[in-house]
Amino acid sequence: MELQRSLCSLLVLVTVMTIGTPSTARAALQNCTIGTVIPVAFGTYNVFAATALTVNGSIAVSCGGSGSGSVTLDKGQNSSSFVSRAMKRTGGATLLTYNLYTDAATTIVWGDGTGGSTTQTLSGNNNLSVTLTVFGKMGAGQDVPAGSYTDTVVITVNF
Repeated sequence: MELQRSLCSLLVLVTVMTIGTPSTARAALQNCTIGTVIPVAFGTYNVFAATALTVNGSIAVSCGGSGSGSVTLDKGQNSSSFVSRAMKRTGGATLLTYNLYTDAATTIVWGDGTGGSTTQTLSGNNNLSVTLTVFGKMGAGQDVPAGSYTDTVVITVNF
């Protein structure tokens, strides 16, 4: 059995793709790839809004064979924990916090299985093709200056 890692950067506003290298094993899925990634794009944040801003993105994953695997998201470039991720203002140091979730209720943080986060499980027979929804939420009441805020979150498929 082999485990390969396919990496794809999910820029909160822009998508960039990177392919990783093979490693050792745990499942019978084969040749998993990340297809279309629809970024979590929060759009315009209103600092005066009384409610959180929620948006969705998605990750398409295809694998050959049968078995199970998982999809993980890292903490992003600007955070050291899964408690909240942060986007950084372009040309500045100001952070705007947000998080990514596996559920529409935005209660289960999507991460790597550490620090209170969970992963998304892949499972299937005779080739697998699935689109996973990424639920994004940015809390209300963050007093930040106007500007462009971005973060890069690495997607890893373990199979």
